[in-house]
Amino acid sequence: MQTMDQNLASDSQNIASEEKLANGPMESSLVVKKTAPDWNYLLVITSLLIIPLLVTGTWLLIQRTASSNTKEHPEIISAWEFSNARDDLASSASAQLQIEEPEKLAKPTASPTGTPNPTDTPTPSPTPAQTSNPASAPANNKLGFANNKYGVHLFSGPDQIELAAELVNSNGGDWGWATMTWHINNRDTSWWNEVFAKCKEKHIIPIIQLMNDGNIPTDDQLAQAADFLASLGWPTKIRVISAFNEVNADEYWGGTIDPEGYARSLNFLIDQLKTKSSEFFVLNGPFNASAASGPNYPRICVHTDLGVDTCYLSEDQFLERMNQAVPGIFSKLDGWASHCYPHPGYRGHPLDSRVSGEKDWEAGRNTMGSYKWELKILAKYGAGGLPVFITETGWPHAEGAITVNNWFNQQTVAEYYRIAFTQVWGPDNRVAAATPFILKYDQYDNFAFIKADGSKFSQWETVKNLPKIAGNPPTN
Repeated sequence: MQTMDQNLASDSQNIASEEKLANGPMESSLVVKKTAPDWNYLLVITSLLIIPLLVTGTWLLIQRTASSNTKEHPEIISAWEFSNARDDLASSASAQLQIEEPEKLAKPTASPTGTPNPTDTPTPSPTPAQTSNPASAPANNKLGFANNKYGVHLFSGPDQIELAAELVNSNGGDWGWATMTWHINNRDTSWWNEVFAKCKEKHIIPIIQLMNDGNIPTDDQLAQAADFLASLGWPTKIRVISAFNEVNADEYWGGTIDPEGYARSLNFLIDQLKTKSSEFFVLNGPFNASAASGPNYPRICVHTDLGVDTCYLSEDQFLERMNQAVPGIFSKLDGWASHCYPHPGYRGHPLDSRVSGEKDWEAGRNTMGSYKWELKILAKYGAGGLPVFITETGWPHAEGAITVNNWFNQQTVAEYYRIAFTQVWGPDNRVAAATPFILKYDQYDNFAFIKADGSKFSQWETVKNLPKIAGNPPTN
């Protein structure tokens, strides 16, 4: 595109051309006539010569004045300059927006490595547009009934069930969820029937997560576990089983990384349970989504934030090898169990969609919405539509039997739970249940809702007061 000076030069050339065309025929007439001067004729010729010169001079004066004004007043620019400046600005803004977008989505209130102020409070965060009350957003319809998504992770016991019901069935809620672990060698029918009877009385749907002290279960153990679970008096016709815990960490699977072996055990367990009753609703064992190992490393060994030494295989690689060992294994599941924790250092914001250092393909794996990243992986194996059960999640608070200053104070944790339930899990119809860790844990209560003396941390009242819906599962 031409500049202003080039335009001016071009205009001058055009004027000169016009002068030549205008004067040429007249000059020929003068040569031919050679007569006495005709003053009228000379006046016309003079006008034709002077007028273009006046036009050219006026044009130059205008351009000089405009140039002077632009230097003295930079806001005065030509239409062409304005058009190009606007386009450049739009391109620059677009590029800048693409670069900054991940930072705009992440809203941490403090540096992950910083020490929180004892009185720090959460930074207000934008609220996504919602078309319905989050409390009434339906869960994945694979459940087939009205569902209250609120739940909590707890140690089994009738007294714990009563407390859980007070928390998750409040403010319009009914038939909330409770995740609890069961050791596969435990055959205490009386105890578990008492727990299930209390669940039925208090309208709690149990999610039973299997455990085996970190040892690899034998097929015989799994078959006997299915027999025992089928013999219990379940409170509802949906019998939710989660097959062990974070098995992409060797501490939970015999000290070894074995996706193939876990896939075969999971497949065997599903078949055993479904043979006993079609009411069994089987979930995977939730994985540690944050543990990342590179493609050139079979595993990575770390000292975790909680002081545990363990080795991991990245979940995406673990799932790929599971599907290779037992093709279609994920399609045999009824739902997906997920652990969502706010990293790094349990200091993530509930609305983070990614954290610093995550590549595009793994965005979100370290956030409270890590299940979304998992569902994208599952979609490659034809199982991206599974309903999600978040069986562990949450923030530890600084206050507890042991004070940990690097964690948020309990007021901040309470506010973050409010945001997570109402803006992340509540509106997402893929989420069937969210059961934060943990209701009560006297020896290590930084994650707990209830203190050892029975008093409550701040998140208790916050979650209790959130609006809920009445679930309506088919009961026994």
